[in-house]
Amino acid sequence: MADGSKIHYNFLPLHIEQEFITKFNVLNYIVRHASFVNHQDKIITIPKERLQLASLKSHIPSYIISKVVKGFLINIMLFREHMRNYKFSWRHEFAIQIEKVSTFLERLYNIAPVFDFIRAKKNLEILYKLFKMHYYWPCLTTQLALTVFVTDRNDKENSEFIAQKNLRAMCASSAYAFHRARNKLGINNSGQIILKKL
Repeated sequence: MADGSKIHYNFLPLHIEQEFITKFNVLNYIVRHASFVNHQDKIITIPKERLQLASLKSHIPSYIISKVVKGFLINIMLFREHMRNYKFSWRHEFAIQIEKVSTFLERLYNIAPVFDFIRAKKNLEILYKLFKMHYYWPCLTTQLALTVFVTDRNDKENSEFIAQKNLRAMCASSAYAFHRARNKLGINNSGQIILKKL
């Protein structure tokens, strides 16, 4: 978030902060309690009853909930489309690869600030060591999904987790690729890495 040093209007940083907090509160509830994906892994509209429940739980007016969720779903669809068409090269050194993935991780966080971004970047570096250990390199979208999954499951402030279907949809990762990578790398349901005996 900007520190406001170049902004001349005193009320703007507070306004931006309030918008961020509202966005966080709405989306944090939605990704953990409401499904926005159908059985074909396509983004769908969240039922009005779910949005009304989110309004009751968060004490945020329903028209604001609807506006935030509509913008989120549009941005997620655009992000998924971009990720599916992006050609990721493994020819670069690890540091460059991690930097590239971190860029997409930040874009995802800007759309859905529902995970600890600083912690996620550190977890990404740990995952890269795991990739190297197993000599296994999942696709970019699966890397994003694994990073957010591990970060979310190990966040002690969360009493409930991001629904896996929503998480995979946000990262444009297929269920097959996500679960195959978890099994291959030994990542359990708690987001812990279980090292297998060689």
